[in-house]
Amino acid sequence: MRIIDRYLTGLFLRQLGLILTTLVGLYGLIEFIERVDNFIDSGAALIHYLRYPLFMLPLMATQTLPMALLLAAFATIGQLSRTQQINALRSGGVSFWQTTRPLFFCGVLFSLVMLAGNGWLVPLATREARYVLHTEVGGKPQRGEVTRDLYLKDGPRILSVAQSFQTLNFATVRE
Repeated sequence: MRIIDRYLTGLFLRQLGLILTTLVGLYGLIEFIERVDNFIDSGAALIHYLRYPLFMLPLMATQTLPMALLLAAFATIGQLSRTQQINALRSGGVSFWQTTRPLFFCGVLFSLVMLAGNGWLVPLATREARYVLHTEVGGKPQRGEVTRDLYLKDGPRILSVAQSFQTLNFATVRE
């Protein structure tokens, strides 16, 4: 990695950290203001006030990350333009693609991290946040276990196919 790439990546990551922290903070503040009535009405303990936003943090981060990446790219290019560094890079023989390549690769990397987070971490954290809000704070009974089976209804028959589709030995027909 060249010195210019490291410099631009560091500049972009600083901007991204600031913007992402601001956006997640605003999202969390708005979410807390919307939900604080539920906590007050149920007389929730302090731990519930802390656990709910903590479990909502992955969802907030993945929902604000695309906007933060775009704003950080604009802020980075704007800062380089304001300090005439883009002109210095261009006059030094560095093309615009070479200038923006670290930003592009950081965007791709964060998109892959967000894809993995949306597939694994966000559903678990959101389930726990809903549990805290509805069951521990709201006092509602816990819902039944969610199955990952597929059910198809055809008239009076219900076809149940288990999670594993490798063999259809798991299919049962109930009438």
